[in-house]
Amino acid sequence: MINKISEITDTYFFKLNRFKLKKTSEELEVPYYLLYFLIYIEDKRFYYHFGIDLIAIIRASIMNIRSGKLQGGSTIIQQLYDIKQEKKGKKRKRTMLRKINQSLFALKYSLQNSKKMILKEYLENVYLGKKYYGIQNAANFYFKKNIIELNKIECFILVERIALPNKVNIKRLENILSRKPIKFILTKYERKQLTKTYLIGGELWLKNNMKKGDSI
Repeated sequence: MINKISEITDTYFFKLNRFKLKKTSEELEVPYYLLYFLIYIEDKRFYYHFGIDLIAIIRASIMNIRSGKLQGGSTIIQQLYDIKQEKKGKKRKRTMLRKINQSLFALKYSLQNSKKMILKEYLENVYLGKKYYGIQNAANFYFKKNIIELNKIECFILVERIALPNKVNIKRLENILSRKPIKFILTKYERKQLTKTYLIGGELWLKNNMKKGDSI
């Protein structure tokens, strides 16, 4: 039932998001595909909530009960809270207190800042492996490009790395590639090539680009 509701809302927000994404990408001078993948992988209802996505929280809670494994439900703004805390040297802990503080921060920050400025700050500070924070730094390191020069596949790879910067999870990749908004943008050939790239070269690529002390 929850998956059906999620699918319906995904389709609805997919139609609403496209215009907003195009406008924001032009204002921030970043590739449209970068924001497209970021929203549909990390926070598909970003433009329509106030920092907390209740649908995502309910879905994650049900999945947690069913699988016994912890599922994510954090929005981009909630992730920004964790980024700020880590920059202060505070370790991320899976506690109820952290989730409460994270939610309070998200609500307040959402009211004080525009969606465009929140995305700008997130893109400039998100961790993407090794010692690289921010999409621009990651683009320079991984692809030797400025952020605006990233192509569609490169945008996908960087965004997909956000959740697991130093690991390869093929099941997660396949799940993302099966989503309708992603299939709408990536051709069948591109999706197969991405899967093949991760299967054949993913671990080697990560070993060459991981920070010291990390493990796959």
